[in-house]
Amino acid sequence: MRFPLCFPFLFLCLAVSSSSAQIVLQQINKEGELIQNQAIEIDIQPLAYIKVLTDSMHNEGFLEFSVDSIKSVEDKTYLFIHQGPRYYWRVIQKPLPDIAHSSILFEVGKWEAIIKKNIGKPATIVRRNGLLGEINSLLNTQGYPFAHTALHILKTENGALDVQIEVDFGAFIRFDSILLKGDKPLATSFLFRYLDLKKGAAFSTEMLEKMTTRIAALPYVELIDAKPVLSGEKVSWMLTMKKKSASRFDFLIGLLPGASTNAGGTLLTGTLEGEFLNSFGRGERLYIQFERLRPETQRLQMALRYPFLLGSPLGLDWRADLYKRDTSFLNVEQSIGLLFQFRGGDYWQIHLESNNSRLIGIDEKKLLQSNILPDQLDMKQSGIGFSFSFNRTDYALNPRSGWLLQTRITAGNRRIIQNTRIVALGFSEKYTEFKNQARYRVHAEGSYFIPIGKNSTIQTNGMVGYLGGSGELLSNELFRLGGNQNLRGFDEEAFLVRQFMLATVAYRLLISKNSYIYTFFNQAFLTEMKEGIAVNDKPFGLGAGLNIETTAGLFGISVAVGSNNGQPLSSATPKIHLGFKNIF
Repeated sequence: MRFPLCFPFLFLCLAVSSSSAQIVLQQINKEGELIQNQAIEIDIQPLAYIKVLTDSMHNEGFLEFSVDSIKSVEDKTYLFIHQGPRYYWRVIQKPLPDIAHSSILFEVGKWEAIIKKNIGKPATIVRRNGLLGEINSLLNTQGYPFAHTALHILKTENGALDVQIEVDFGAFIRFDSILLKGDKPLATSFLFRYLDLKKGAAFSTEMLEKMTTRIAALPYVELIDAKPVLSGEKVSWMLTMKKKSASRFDFLIGLLPGASTNAGGTLLTGTLEGEFLNSFGRGERLYIQFERLRPETQRLQMALRYPFLLGSPLGLDWRADLYKRDTSFLNVEQSIGLLFQFRGGDYWQIHLESNNSRLIGIDEKKLLQSNILPDQLDMKQSGIGFSFSFNRTDYALNPRSGWLLQTRITAGNRRIIQNTRIVALGFSEKYTEFKNQARYRVHAEGSYFIPIGKNSTIQTNGMVGYLGGSGELLSNELFRLGGNQNLRGFDEEAFLVRQFMLATVAYRLLISKNSYIYTFFNQAFLTEMKEGIAVNDKPFGLGAGLNIETTAGLFGISVAVGSNNGQPLSSATPKIHLGFKNIF
């Protein structure tokens, strides 16, 4: 309740009518002259109003405010009130230091920040409680959850208030251990590292918020309850969790009419993919994927991520990629990295990478006619790189809001290896022009989800890739673009490019938590390599699809068409994909 009053003088007179619940405010100066006469209707009893008014004035900083005397005349009661000045804080001193708590008291930055914003402000009850509350919160993060604070008045002068903070620290509480109740989907050693908990460290009330946030970011467990268990001067956290289905098995079938790689007929492609999360309770990830995207072309990818190796803060990230492109070449790529994982699946890492590429078949007739080396050669690349991944979406399977970002950068060198069959044709001297050459590769992708109303969202996605260095680029080291995974509306791996930018905008209409209808548009700006010549192009595609959830899993279908080189869209050669996802 706010009161439209002004009390610039020391004494006031209130006339109270108890029968009509009306207060007549009469303001009187020191000389006894009446300078204000105002009637106010109240909806509470007069005596209750006096208490409310007194509390309100104290809260506004009029700490001397009091009712000095009461006089009743007929049906009115006159209250003679002492107001006093409105106090403000002129000096706020920290507690006197002692040996046991000197490390806390001399954290100058934290204490000074709290004190500074209160100096010169009215000494209201709300502000006093806020000041003491902030100090208590600071102490709660330093191992003193039972600390008690108060303000001791040192001096008052013409409304100026000098105070000193007094602290009763109480017992110093240390964190001891994690106790798991019920299911144990995660090992305690993983939880200690993932939650950044240290035995013997000062207990902090912020631990609960940190644990709740971090465990909620893990897709494979759900936190049911977390509560502290006090034993003497030690605290353990009792966690109740249950396992969530997060591992998956997917397959995808593509029907590509008019595919250029299949003599204009319909090309059938297929992808099998499996991701296994936290199978051993240590937050590990095992990934495997097999693809057949072109005739006689197969790809096998495998990855293992194991965080907090041997209880250390570092983890292991291993990847392998075997790619056989028809009868042209075979690439074997591997990388191993030191991983630092934090919230959810977010991480950054430093990795070593190698790529060995070997030719499978050689067109000897074309080679002899052209008298130049082909744009595919045996080679070996090695390098060192840095990568990171962040995911801040609200739901991994079907996000409505949030963002995600991942980047991988590698720098190293390339060494050309002589092919014995090509050398046998008399091309050994052609290899002399190739020396160890620098190579650097950048790949980044990000998405941003914008919720529209309650049942729809817009997804914006950007992807960039750049391959650079000295010497001529070979086709067996280029980015492969096109198909359902990136540039939709085109055959799989239809473009071999040295650099590209790909933008996608999609609209999703949600049917249920995991089901939705969507439309999309994507366009790329790329530099394609055709027989050693760089050609710029701006292909684009559009389409629509449906993902529907059933008791067996998630079924999906999408249709897309594309255009490049200025050609019109052709509905005669749509790219159709059918998929199934099983979560377990």
